[in-house]
Amino acid sequence: MQGEDSLAVIKPTREGLAWLTAKKLSQTATPIEGSSPDWLKEELDEILVRAERLWEEPTTVVRGSVVSTPCVRALTFKLLGHRVPHDAKTLRIFRTGRAIEKEIIDDLKKSPVYVDESIPIIYGPDKDPHIMGHADVSIRRRADGKLLLGEIKSIHERAFDLLPEEHSALLASESPLFKSHERYVKQLNTYLGGSGSWTDEGFFLFEAKNTQRQKVYYILLDDELLAPDLRRAHEAHDFACLLKLAPVPLEREPQGDDKVCSRCDHRYLCKRLPDGEVPLREIREEDAKVRG
Repeated sequence: MQGEDSLAVIKPTREGLAWLTAKKLSQTATPIEGSSPDWLKEELDEILVRAERLWEEPTTVVRGSVVSTPCVRALTFKLLGHRVPHDAKTLRIFRTGRAIEKEIIDDLKKSPVYVDESIPIIYGPDKDPHIMGHADVSIRRRADGKLLLGEIKSIHERAFDLLPEEHSALLASESPLFKSHERYVKQLNTYLGGSGSWTDEGFFLFEAKNTQRQKVYYILLDDELLAPDLRRAHEAHDFACLLKLAPVPLEREPQGDDKVCSRCDHRYLCKRLPDGEVPLREIREEDAKVRG
């Protein structure tokens, strides 16, 4: 209409369309000499793995999360400070798990059932504990007011789909979780039996990392399941006090097809050492030949 501003619609010509469709929207980058195309990913990986160490300072305290290690020699490797560093991908998985755990605990803090987080659990004298760990969270059940220790675990979707049906309180060794997640179950069982627990019941809360589906399992303290793990931890503690590696147990065979040994991070070094007790100095000297 006259007197009003208007915008004319200009249709592209045939020649213009041909130019648009032929034009390259992105140009191939000129390679930079001495630079990898994955340089940014490599930089991020390097940042993560930089703090990983081959050896830590020796300790005589067994962490609650490794009490279930089925070999006293492997356990003393850990106490003496031997480490096999994780790669960057694994460290990112751990980071995601910690973030999920924190969010769940933050949610619980807003509920009246929340009691505490990072609950210290110890075995042995306060000044010289043999075992020490921290349960993720404690809550108080609404129905009966009972205190429960909780462990929060995040897992990928396929593993979540394979979890058994949720269940109410069962002895640790009788839980269907024990078959698929023995280490987790033994860790919680260890926390339930230690000083600082104040309860004989705990729970697992599993969350799927991508879909945030959740499952909860209730676990009762199982003294019979706990006893052999405590004996092994005390034995490892005694060897660590002497700065010595424990002998290879009779049931283990690091040189052969032993299933426990095949899954052990320390096997590459263990099979290069004598089967008997080994001083820390000799262990580190042998490891230096392998890893520098």
